Amino acid sequence: MKVRSSIKKLCEYCRLVRRGNNVYVTCTKDQKHKQRQGYCTQAVAEASGVIEKKEAQKLVLSGSAQAGTAASGGASQTGLKWLLSAFSKQ
Repeated sequence: MKVRSSIKKLCEYCRLVRRGNNVYVTCTKDQKHKQRQGYCTQAVAEASGVIEKKEAQKLVLSGSAQAGTAASGGASQTGLKWLLSAFSKQ
């Protein structure tokens, strides 16, 4: 099934079907003509990656205040080294 922002009938056997908020094209002659109107699944996967980045930023921001007291010599650990250690503790 192809996911497209704009769908259309490709042959005389294609039918437009609306189920809920989704619009589909089904074809009785050629199954390769099946289409769905909407977002691509890859875009949804990228959106979930953005959420993970925001969670990582929250960890860095909340941990940078704690890292100053926990680090040896009073130096604060920030950046990639601290982030990797924070994820390994969880």
